[in-house]
Amino acid sequence: MSEGEIIYLDHAAATPLVPEAAAAMADAYRDAPGNPSAMGRWGRAAARVLRQARERLAHVVGVHPDRLLFTSGGTESIGLAVLGSLQGRAGGHVITSALEHPAVLGSVRMLEQRGFEVTRVPPERTGVVDPSRFAAAARSDTVLACLMHVNNELGTIQPLEAALAGVKERAPRCLTVVDAVQSLTRLALEPDRWSADLVALSGHKIGGPRGVGALITAKRRPEKLFGGGDQEWGVRPGTQNVPGVVGFAAAADHGEQTRPQRAARASEVADAFLKELAERVPGAQVNGAAEARMPWILNVSVAGLPSEALVRGMEEHGVCVSAGAACHARSQKPSHVLESIGVASHLGTVRVSFGASNTPDHARRAVEALALTLQRYALP
Repeated sequence: MSEGEIIYLDHAAATPLVPEAAAAMADAYRDAPGNPSAMGRWGRAAARVLRQARERLAHVVGVHPDRLLFTSGGTESIGLAVLGSLQGRAGGHVITSALEHPAVLGSVRMLEQRGFEVTRVPPERTGVVDPSRFAAAARSDTVLACLMHVNNELGTIQPLEAALAGVKERAPRCLTVVDAVQSLTRLALEPDRWSADLVALSGHKIGGPRGVGALITAKRRPEKLFGGGDQEWGVRPGTQNVPGVVGFAAAADHGEQTRPQRAARASEVADAFLKELAERVPGAQVNGAAEARMPWILNVSVAGLPSEALVRGMEEHGVCVSAGAACHARSQKPSHVLESIGVASHLGTVRVSFGASNTPDHARRAVEALALTLQRYALP
């Protein structure tokens, strides 16, 4: 490895901008510099480019363009879905899982402060929520249910169709929210088959720009959370980030077109990592059931060093990984996801997440970096 070379294995936190998105954004900055709400020539040009990007992304996710709202990212999309859907209500019952991203859990805590009762369904030790258990939590007064598609720390795929259909059977008027930030362009998105009313997406997880996301809506849109103009059907006020939206749509289109090849490569890279891990670090524990895990994310726990030391040690050996969700990367608190599946608190954990540029050799060198870090720093 040459001096300064870094193997980037933290794609679940953010992905490098793909050339297709960069080129599309450059064109938008050049050709559509106006405000899409303005009446003049450049405003009309920006509105046309925005409409085309909305249609492009809608085609990728398989919904009508009118069902897409653009936001500043996954967190805002989730907040708008959870809080905006219950705007003006004083109480009711909400279901979520203990595996959810902090964006969901934080919004749900805000609902509790407003008088809502919340049931947090724990996952199985496999990292998967039992759909029957999730559905059984529904009551006649359940107004909202939130369940993610792919867990951002474990990579485990949640049984959305069974879980959300079960909730709808018990509480037909309940709105359902899905965090699909980690699954867009990696797995098929099927909101209608899932019985999902609201689905949150993000651009920078798929090779798009930071600071842009989207919310797929059903017949009922959320209420706006703050004042302003009537952009995005009056639900999300503020001038749209036209170049960002264009880059997001281009990245999604490219990602969906290349999904089979990227999935095959991810499986190859993950297999190489797991094979090398078994040979070089035989005591390592891979969290999340293999049969329910997509290959892009692997979560590994080892004894001897805390998570922060593992991450720093691997970076010293030229490999960039994380200890979990990027939004809590500087927190010293144990991961709520690992706690929920019973991972021992004394173990250190790294999340290794692959992208299109990674190779089996990168995977093997990552394991080497982990082994060398343990060899050098681990306590006896």
